[in-house]
Amino acid sequence: MINKQLQDFMGMRDSLVEERKNLEEQIRQIDEALRTPSGFSEGTGGRRRPKRARNQMNLKEAISKAISIKPLGRREILKAVQDLGYKFSTSHPLNSLSAALYSNKTFVKIGNAFGLAGDSKKSTPPSKNKKATTRKTAARKQK
Repeated sequence: MINKQLQDFMGMRDSLVEERKNLEEQIRQIDEALRTPSGFSEGTGGRRRPKRARNQMNLKEAISKAISIKPLGRREILKAVQDLGYKFSTSHPLNSLSAALYSNKTFVKIGNAFGLAGDSKKSTPPSKNKKATTRKTAARKQK
C-alpha cells in the first residue's frame, strides 16, 4: 500500500513538473512577443528610482559658499548653489534647500535673506524703524 501511494505521488509530481515546464515556455513566448526582458513582467517594478546625485561638496558647504559674500534670498541661494555645480536629485530643489536653511544653525535669517551665523556685521538685521528707535532712546534720555 505504501508503495502504491509513493508511486501515485511520484506520478503526480512528474506531471506537475511537466506542466510547470510548459507554463514557463508559454511565459517566455509571451515575453518575446511583448519584447520584455525575461524575468520582468508588468508589475514587478521595472521602474527604478534615479540614483542620488554625487556632488563635490555637501549642501551645507555649497550654501555657505554661496552666502559667504552677502546674505541672499532662498531663490538666489538656489541659483548660486546650482551655479557652483551642486546637483539636486529631487524635482523640488527649493524644498530641500529650505529644509537645510531652516534646520541648520549655521544659517540665520536676516529679513527675507539668509546669512552665516558667524558674521556679526552681516547677520545683524537692519533696524526696521529707525524713528521709533530714536524716539524710545530720546524718551529714555529725558527720564
